[in-house]
Amino acid sequence: MDKIEQYTEEELSSMGWGFKTVETPEPEPVEQKPTIEILRETPDQHVTPYVRISGIELTDKHIVAFYRKIHGHYRRKGAGTAGKDRYSPYCGWVHPYNIAYSAGGRQRASEMVFFKGRNTNDAIIKSEFTPLQMSEGVYYLQTRDQSKKVWLADQFVPAALELEQGRITGIFPYGEKQADVDYGSKRIVPGFMDIHCHGAYEFDTNDAKPEGLRYWAKHIVSEGVTSFLATTVTQSVEVLTNAVANVADVMEGSYEGAEILGIHFEGPYLDMKYKGAQPPEYIAKPSVEQFKHYQQAARGHIRYVTLAPEHDEGFALTHYLTEHGVVVSIGHSAATYEQAVMAYANGARSMTHVYNGMSPFAHRANGLVGAAYRIRTMYGEIICDGCHSTPAALNNYFMSKGPDYAIMISDALMAKGTPIGSEYIFGGNHITIYPDGSAHLDNGTLAGSTLNINKGLRILVEEAMVPFNYALNACTINPARCLHLDDRKGSIQIGKDADLVVLDDNYDVLQTYCMGKAQL
Repeated sequence: MDKIEQYTEEELSSMGWGFKTVETPEPEPVEQKPTIEILRETPDQHVTPYVRISGIELTDKHIVAFYRKIHGHYRRKGAGTAGKDRYSPYCGWVHPYNIAYSAGGRQRASEMVFFKGRNTNDAIIKSEFTPLQMSEGVYYLQTRDQSKKVWLADQFVPAALELEQGRITGIFPYGEKQADVDYGSKRIVPGFMDIHCHGAYEFDTNDAKPEGLRYWAKHIVSEGVTSFLATTVTQSVEVLTNAVANVADVMEGSYEGAEILGIHFEGPYLDMKYKGAQPPEYIAKPSVEQFKHYQQAARGHIRYVTLAPEHDEGFALTHYLTEHGVVVSIGHSAATYEQAVMAYANGARSMTHVYNGMSPFAHRANGLVGAAYRIRTMYGEIICDGCHSTPAALNNYFMSKGPDYAIMISDALMAKGTPIGSEYIFGGNHITIYPDGSAHLDNGTLAGSTLNINKGLRILVEEAMVPFNYALNACTINPARCLHLDDRKGSIQIGKDADLVVLDDNYDVLQTYCMGKAQL
């Protein structure tokens, strides 16, 4: 290879070479004009249209800025279960490299989809991209909704709620500050919680189908439910293992709508006499080792277990669950009043669908129903559809229990949201939906319901004549306290999750907010 000779400027001059330095001008910047599209526009201000921004190369020095609010998701590093990232709603200034989720899924940085403010006319979009000094990469704008009837401190108060980053960040007197939406005299209450529901829309938790669970979570918001426990039914070890693993997968992945709080493990540790629609061939004796297997498959997401304490020798499983923060609920049980008291003393803190699947009350043998009445600090679920328990029975229970420990549940099956007369297999049993919405086995035994929680609230107040605060607490703060989630769920307070429901006078749901995001 020939040697490459190198010369200095002076040497080149002495050899007769001349040269000059030419400054190359910077090319004129080409103005980038992004395309802004309204993907779904509607005159209804309560429906959120989508916006797509494309046609521009985004860099880490650019910010997409909207004058009003943007809805989407932001990543909370390590905030989820087992230290996994959790995706939560955001609104406001958005860094282009944050991952956004929408109905269309994950978008590229050069073509991101955001949820625009509810009122298209008010949410003006800036078409330019402005360099800003970054810190965390996400800047937030506050949004504000108000009503003359906001449920605060056990009463309706005229107030405005400021929502930011999925939380309630401000509560002000009505009309003090400009609101994005004014609901007038419509009621704003905390989001509903359903801690005992097996499925809906032809999906059952035992099916272990991720798309079914996601669809359920997305659509259950129509009845005002903002969080729930996916509930299993007694089945084989294989079926239950797959079911709880599926819930864990969806919880730790991405989904829309109501928050899946975890799993209600109903069975298989039940009593044969009061098994109800639970398949008898899979009912098992309470076992700590077997439960460990299920909890491992669920990656720690089983939060609530229904069992028959009279079959739990030495209350071994009750002790284990209590020590590990899992709520023990007495249900599908033939326990006596005295056995119920001992179960409470050993850690049980709730009862599953009071009146149903348990030893009844008599004035000389009080049974589990008597224990539900008498043990004031024992939580107790109750199905408020007017079928599983009459309005008079509902009134008796709530007036005995008081405002703080009754929990409304739907006990809804996969038939919820399907026509009357529909037939399904539940727990291996054939069930039919009756005209009143209740589900029955072929022998007529009640097998569950198709109740919507907002309808249950109406039945409690308007038919059972239960005080409104008792009834509302039963689907908001009481289940939150039972699950030890009242630090962020169950009431409208500063710092809590922005889970809200807007109701009209007929208890119909006008809007549901999950973590500050309008769902309807």
